[in-house]
Amino acid sequence: MKKRSWSSPPAATAFWWSRNRAASWNSASAPWASTSPRVPISTGSANFPLNISRVRTSRRSRNVCRNGSATSEKSSRSGTRLRRRKATPDFRCRPAPPGFCAGCSHRGIFYTLGKRDLYVVGDIGCYTLGALEPHGALHANLCMGASLGILQGYLAAMGPEAARSCIAVIGDSTFFHSGIPSLLTAVTAKIPGTILILDNAGTAMTGFQLTNRPLKRDDWERLLHALGVPEFAVVDALDVDQLESTLDAFLASDRLSVMVVKGDCVQGLPRKGPTNYRYTIKTDLCTQCGECLKVDCPAIVPSWDRQTARLDSVAISTECIGCGLCSQSCPEHAIIPRTLSFKSSVLTRMIAPVPWHRVIRRLRAIPPIRKLLNAFEKETH
Repeated sequence: MKKRSWSSPPAATAFWWSRNRAASWNSASAPWASTSPRVPISTGSANFPLNISRVRTSRRSRNVCRNGSATSEKSSRSGTRLRRRKATPDFRCRPAPPGFCAGCSHRGIFYTLGKRDLYVVGDIGCYTLGALEPHGALHANLCMGASLGILQGYLAAMGPEAARSCIAVIGDSTFFHSGIPSLLTAVTAKIPGTILILDNAGTAMTGFQLTNRPLKRDDWERLLHALGVPEFAVVDALDVDQLESTLDAFLASDRLSVMVVKGDCVQGLPRKGPTNYRYTIKTDLCTQCGECLKVDCPAIVPSWDRQTARLDSVAISTECIGCGLCSQSCPEHAIIPRTLSFKSSVLTRMIAPVPWHRVIRRLRAIPPIRKLLNAFEKETH
């Protein structure tokens, strides 16, 4: 297994978007490109120029003015007159690349794939964002439902031994739309290979629509058995240990293997506000290794030292929904649920290694205890 080393702060703060889109944003085709300055944005040890335009719109007339001034039309008896407003200051806006939502169930599998030297054939869906840094774990994407066919063609051209270095990823909605015929073809051809079905019970990239018939674990097992898949498993999307062990077993297998990565789309969760089960970072246990930043969760907020360009501290914002993926990535067990953060550092060190993400998830799976947890889990700010 080939692990990737954590890069410097510029790669962590300005990824593909700032490197590729900044040039088009600064193009001369923009109407204000010739008048507005090029403001360098400091991201650690490198400067990425971005054209920051001082454009303001009047609330009354919605007249767009440039070079820091805005005009508003004010009617009077004598006619219409223009009034100039103060120039707006330059804001140094750092471009943010697109990414998964906080608590997204796709984040766990791409965090796992990003640490491996695999060629991943993707499909159409939110998981296409896995191609961006820091994951960089999706390398081909053609059209809806094409991932399984591309995998078969790749294995036919490169030989069966390539099945240990290439996998296919497809979402549940795309699988039911146009992925089942390709899977039946792979079963009939008896090709070796690993297919990941990312099941979040919905289509989130178009505003979140529920899948026609969301499948539970038993339903997936009966469906894959009926399709003739020789080897399959349904795993938790946010359990890193289970994802890695199952993926290792399927890559070493000589048969067609299908792994259903089952989770919930955060767009369909009834509670999106901050809860008592969101996580926090114990500063006395954190060593600023930056491993949690590889999860690429928007709720994890790093702070960089401007002089040394090194990671100074890490915090978790209220955007956290308590998925627990970041706690699994921390080698020092410095990320724990907020309700379990005690003032005593000795007690905190004792309970920190407990896999709280599994404990909370299993307790919530019991209906009577779930009601008690829901009553306890009140939104706090």
